[in-house]
Amino acid sequence: MNNMAMKLTRAAAAVAALGGSSAEFGSLSDAEVLAARDPIADLLRLSNTVAALLAGTIAHRSRPELGQSGLASRYGFGNPTMMVQDATGLSRIEAGRLLAVGVLMNDTETAERRAADTAREAERAARAAAAAAEAEREAAREAERAAERAAAWAELHPNLPPLPVAAPRPVLPVLPVLPVLPVLPVLPVLPVLPVIVAAPVVVPWQAPIVHAVADGTFSPGIGDALLRGLGTLDQAITAEKLTAAL
Repeated sequence: MNNMAMKLTRAAAAVAALGGSSAEFGSLSDAEVLAARDPIADLLRLSNTVAALLAGTIAHRSRPELGQSGLASRYGFGNPTMMVQDATGLSRIEAGRLLAVGVLMNDTETAERRAADTAREAERAARAAAAAAEAEREAAREAERAAERAAAWAELHPNLPPLPVAAPRPVLPVLPVLPVLPVLPVLPVLPVLPVIVAAPVVVPWQAPIVHAVADGTFSPGIGDALLRGLGTLDQAITAEKLTAAL
């Protein structure tokens, strides 16, 4: 169960414990009435956030490229907003605002997940490249050591065949007194694999608002108001400026 679900469960349990009738609420003390405000407000805010998640899912499954096979169209709704309105009982304007926040939540979560996946892939590629480079260096060092052994053999035994470097040298039974030098095969030089740099994933500048809505700090209505107040991107207003303002 994620953090959002846990908060929703706790808020629902706290509100349910207050009672379910006017008589039960009427029996609460003044202190209990004052304390009841927080869990009720939390439940309302978190319920709206869940509704935004539902709206974002409806919008994604009803995106224009799906045409008549989209979720809203298949169930007889002219657009996703109308389906959200029917599902939540909100006005058309409220459903539209909920849909806008839900779409942004979906897009932000997807972008952040892709960014994390890209970072992990880049890290794995870097480790693989480093391992290949180290293997190449080790192969070069082993080749150098083999060449040094061959040179030493030739100097000590000028009348004998040269010491092979790629295969074990032949056993010479007529010269049992000669020291047998171990010869290791030359390791193949492994090519260094190029590091494939994935295109960076751009996380929407509105991500902090989305996180605040997702964890219940803001209601979707407050998130929508902030988005409308900050405006949209154009030639003068960049994502960096909006991020700083946010």
